[in-house]
Order: sequence, then C-alpha cells, then structure tokens
Amino acid sequence: MSHKTFLAELGRLGALKQVDAISYHPYTYPVLPSARTATGTRFEDIDRTKDSLVAILSRYGEPHMPIWLTETGAPTWSQGSAADSQAARNTSHVTPRLQAEIATDTVTAAAASPAVRAVSGSRTGTGAPRLPPAASRSTTA
Repeated sequence: MSHKTFLAELGRLGALKQVDAISYHPYTYPVLPSARTATGTRFEDIDRTKDSLVAILSRYGEPHMPIWLTETGAPTWSQGSAADSQAARNTSHVTPRLQAEIATDTVTAAAASPAVRAVSGSRTGTGAPRLPPAASRSTTA
C-alpha cells in the first residue's frame, strides 16, 4: 500500500481526528529533497503534487495537520562504491559529505513547506559496523 493510500484510508476511517500530527519518511536519494522532478519525489508528495499529503489531509478535514519528517537521508555504509555527488551512478551508499549535503537540503526544503512542522534526525550509517561499547565511550583526562 502506498503512503498516500495509507493516509487516505486513515482519513476515511476517521483516524486523523485522533492524532495531532503525522510522521513521514520522505527519502529521495539519489536526488536532493529540493529537486523538482517530472514524476514527483517523496518530498514533492508533501505539498507539490496534485494528490499530495496536504491535499489528502484537506480532503478529510485536516488541512492544517502538522507533518513531521522523522527519517530522511541515504545509506552511508555498505559494500560497494560510495556516491560523493548527485551525478554518481552504480553506487550502494553515500559518503558522509554527501549525507551532510542531503541533510542540509532537507532542512532547507522543509523550511519552504508550511505543512512541515518538525524535522528529526536519525542515526546515519545504517548497516555500519558497530564499535564495542568500551571503544565507543569517550573519556576525559
């Protein structure tokens, strides 16, 4: 089920009357969140497409429902080649530099959308090897 179908079903069932906001994960990699595309990205689905999340919320009586972006970005660790620019092809993950560019663009694009009321970060580097607990603690002398 698509994210739009799911949201519309919540509206049809009256569930939107029971919540204060919706959480959304607008992953757009390999394009930046601010990109305008012919087919629409998950970020454009917030309020720039005909059947946007805002349009669905409005259809079910919640035109001012806040949308919280609670997960975005791109994988930063994987086997294979890392992309360091939007032009890179045949890659499985992005460099920390490109992830920073994506994060910065996410905040800028979110600020341009009145429907987006919060942006929350999550741990980047999905799939990265973890350090043992003792090695990951910092100490001061």
